[in-house]
Amino acid sequence: MPRKSSILKLDPELRDALDRLLREGRLSQREIAERVNAMAGEQVISKSAVNRYSMRMEEVGAKLRQMREVSQQWIGELGTIPEGEVGRLLIEVVRGLAWDTATRLSEGEEPPPPKLIRELSVAVERLQRSARSSLDYEREIRRQVAEQASEAVEREGRRQGASTATIDALRAAIGQELSA
Repeated sequence: MPRKSSILKLDPELRDALDRLLREGRLSQREIAERVNAMAGEQVISKSAVNRYSMRMEEVGAKLRQMREVSQQWIGELGTIPEGEVGRLLIEVVRGLAWDTATRLSEGEEPPPPKLIRELSVAVERLQRSARSSLDYEREIRRQVAEQASEAVEREGRRQGASTATIDALRAAIGQELSA
């Protein structure tokens, strides 16, 4: 198994300083390594470690930017999608993110932390439960709408003198339309 990155071993304050210096972009990676080492009072990171870390962070940043762009496109589309479909779409997006995260972790330098694996599995389980609940709710709404429409057809049919066969045919048609 590969060694743990010297950047990942840094104290949180030093890593925050490193992240800030990289984001500012005013210093070279060598200068950043020198500054962090000066803050630590000893040689804790090398220019190569800063370079590898910077490249990984840039990859992550690029993925986040891409995800934001895709999200913005979908947000524009979501206004035209029925609410039930929006929920299903979001569930699929989160499932995809969980899968992508799990895949990346399995390919990384270190094994995925058990806590993260547990959190991903809990998130997916909650999504599944939410999807089932949403589907059950949608079915219940359809059932209630069909029942109300059926009752309205029967009342109006009787008021207008329609035959029982006609009313039953209309009720059946309503049930078929709403269950489709």
